[in-house]
Amino acid sequence: MSDPLIDTDVIIRFLTKDDLKKQAEAAALFEQVKARKLRVVVPHIVIADAVYVLSSPRLYNLPRLEIARLLAPLIRLPGFKVRHRRAMLRALELYASTNLDFGDALIVALMEGTDARV
Repeated sequence: MSDPLIDTDVIIRFLTKDDLKKQAEAAALFEQVKARKLRVVVPHIVIADAVYVLSSPRLYNLPRLEIARLLAPLIRLPGFKVRHRRAMLRALELYASTNLDFGDALIVALMEGTDARV
């Protein structure tokens, strides 16, 4: 059996607690991931979309630093499978500390330590 994919809604419900039933379900899922009882696959676009939703003035309007503070611990969970985990975490750092949008921050993070240029 393959690892389940997580979509943006699961992350948003877990972090915002704006739907308590869905938040409880997401919390139970992430507890399993934390305990290494379950592995989940999370595409880059899901993280990027979560950043967009959390930062949107029409939705949650969270500050950049808060978004990084919320998402980084999830990305660090042992069963949270995201490609280029270190670059994803670095992109959150860059996003929180610069004016780069998350997509550009991820590109910079992926390029760091290489001879690639834009």
